[in-house]
Amino acid sequence: MTTRARWHGPRGESLLNFVDFPELGSIILERWGDFEDLLGDKDWVKHYFDDMNRSRRAIGHTGEMSEHAVARMELLVREWLIVG
Repeated sequence: MTTRARWHGPRGESLLNFVDFPELGSIILERWGDFEDLLGDKDWVKHYFDDMNRSRRAIGHTGEMSEHAVARMELLVREWLIVG
């Protein structure tokens, strides 16, 4: 296993373990033909990654999220699990 920083723990051997969240959205959208049957609505996927990345940035840069924003993020995750 490989680690970028010891305190982050191991990432694993798969190249996907080294993909950042925004890059994952870009990969899915660029290879849409591989994901269309599973995810269905390309615009929904684009908006999902855009919305989730805004929240990820806020958290990652020591920002705080309102209760409403947390509830919205939880709803987006539940929707993703239903779609997938």
